[in-house]
Amino acid sequence: GLTAFNNAGTVNVTAGTLSLNVGGTDSGAYVFGANVLSYAAGRNIGSGTSFTGTGNLNFQSGTQTFGAAHTFAAGGPVVNLSTGTLSAANALTFNNTFNWSGNASISGTGTLLTAGTTTVGSGGASPVNKTWDNSGTLVLGSGVNVNATNLALTNLTGGVINLNATDGNGTFHGAGTLTNNAGGVINKAGTGNTNISGSGLTAFNNAGTVNVTAGTLTLNVPTTQSGTFDIAVGATLSTNGAALTNSATGTIRGSGTVNLTAATLTNNGIVAPGAATGDTT
Repeated sequence: GLTAFNNAGTVNVTAGTLSLNVGGTDSGAYVFGANVLSYAAGRNIGSGTSFTGTGNLNFQSGTQTFGAAHTFAAGGPVVNLSTGTLSAANALTFNNTFNWSGNASISGTGTLLTAGTTTVGSGGASPVNKTWDNSGTLVLGSGVNVNATNLALTNLTGGVINLNATDGNGTFHGAGTLTNNAGGVINKAGTGNTNISGSGLTAFNNAGTVNVTAGTLTLNVPTTQSGTFDIAVGATLSTNGAALTNSATGTIRGSGTVNLTAATLTNNGIVAPGAATGDTT
């Protein structure tokens, strides 16, 4: 049978679905209509490879190895990573819509940059040995996890992370750190619980704004904050016993609840309960 397909020219995907079920090397162009290109076997994606047009680009099996830095351009096809691995020793940039699910992995030492809308869906996501910088909108759905191994996730200035747990838990956990830079925003919405926790996650550092508008945001790791925590009425910020340090420029405010359990709050900044319903326990 066919053992390899190598593309150094142009492939036009103008109707239906094109499934690449064999390995090979890409260095050319894939041009989409409103159609689907599926990578269903491990391939080498080299310098010069481009994906343009509308439609969907599905990575659904095997390991796709990027031999050079690659950018998925804004306005290009929607990228769906549902199983398998994207391996990148150089920068991998998503300026478009990116859907990540099935506990699929992105690995390698290159920086992961998300600047469009990135949604972590059913089954979660597994970043391995990654520096992940988000300047777009990152959405963590209800009941899904980011299962990290040696991850440094930074929400950059202008970046937004929406934690939308409703009927269950959503979790950032594993080895690494989570940082919200000045000008970054993290929104906890939905009536469920979102955990920043876990085996090996060493710290949560906030210099931006964290809005807890509904449900519970649980910080199971030592947290240092020099920005703003804003807790709405009926919402809860819980440390679950982990230390919370409010630095000199930090503000913790609102009409919700801050539940320290048995933890220590070290306050060098401002703690400003809102209405009479505000409560610190």
